[in-house]
Amino acid sequence: MPVERAQGKKVIDFKSWGKHFLICFNNFSIRIHFLLFGTYRINEEKDSTPRLSLSFTNGTINFYACSVKILEEPLDEIYDWSADVMSDSWDAKAARQKLKNYLPCWHAMRFSIRTSFQGRET
Repeated sequence: MPVERAQGKKVIDFKSWGKHFLICFNNFSIRIHFLLFGTYRINEEKDSTPRLSLSFTNGTINFYACSVKILEEPLDEIYDWSADVMSDSWDAKAARQKLKNYLPCWHAMRFSIRTSFQGRET
C-alpha cells in the first residue's frame, strides 16, 4: 500500500461517507473502509497490528480490520454527499428518487410483500 506518499504531507481535511473515512491531502486522499468489523483508535493501540497507522505532532490514529486505498480523483467526483444520511448535504427527496431510479423492482417487491400477507391469518 503506497501510503508512504502521505509521509510529511499536511492533512487538509477529514471526511466521512457511510463507512468510508477519508483523509484528504492536496492531490490525493486515503480512503479507509471499515468493512464489517473495522475500528480505529486515537492515541491508543489494540493488541493486533494496525492496517494503517498515522502519526502527527499531537498524536496518532490507528485503523484496524479495514480496507485502505489511495484515491487520486477529487472526492466530489466520486461521492454524492447528498446520499449520506450523516452529511449536512443529505437530501431525503433525492434519496427517494434514487431508490426509484436504481431499484425499479422496489415498487414490485413492496406490492408483492403487501399482497402476500393480506390473505394470511395472524
